[in-house]
Amino acid sequence: MRTAPVVLAAEAVRARLAAGLDGGNRQLVGSVLRRADEPGEMLAYWTSRYGRAVPQPVKRGVADAGQVGDVSATVPARIPVYGFNLVGYRHAAMPAGLGNRLELGGLTDATFSLIPNIEAGLAASWPWVNPAAQVQ
Repeated sequence: MRTAPVVLAAEAVRARLAAGLDGGNRQLVGSVLRRADEPGEMLAYWTSRYGRAVPQPVKRGVADAGQVGDVSATVPARIPVYGFNLVGYRHAAMPAGLGNRLELGGLTDATFSLIPNIEAGLAASWPWVNPAAQVQ
């Protein structure tokens, strides 16, 4: 169970801020948030306990924990990794277009219907392009 470190960090930061200790709170928050769901858990705990006013060290510590590096570096190259671009103007959290590292636009039925075709190695073209007119 990982809730205890999150709660302990939140309470420690709250006590440190109440005592006037400003340095190190951001690092304290960022150091305990290890999993992808923990930044949200930290903010949910803070807002349920202390209200919507979240101090800057907590905000910045959560933001630091949310900075994901190259996710695909921990996965072997033979396993496909799919990044979903949900924002529209930012890249996924990994370099895409290299081997089994793909970035897909959005969480739609069309996107999920592409994945089996990609894994099977099937190629496709645009729907309006006549396959007979393409130069092979």
